Amino acid sequence: MTKRRRRGLERVTGQRNIVGQRVYLARHRHTPPWTMQQLSEAVEEVTGLEITVATIGKIESGQRGAYDWEVAAFAQALGISADWLLTLTERLKFTVILKES
Repeated sequence: MTKRRRRGLERVTGQRNIVGQRVYLARHRHTPPWTMQQLSEAVEEVTGLEITVATIGKIESGQRGAYDWEVAAFAQALGISADWLLTLTERLKFTVILKES
């Protein structure tokens, strides 16, 4: 079997998306931290869109990327900017900090 070649963002970060880790961090900044179920409910309440717990889990774990409308919905529900969810440089700095500690 041939090894799959990494492209683009996956080559730089090792993940298929940068939004997943940011969504996870934003969920856990709430007091008490939100569950994926609570985020799913907040997205539906604020935007009227449905993002399932399974979908949130896949996005957070990097199994799949987030669509643009999902990024906007997460930002609205979490009360953060979509720019923060999409910021590559800050994510890499955070990853380096985690590896050093």
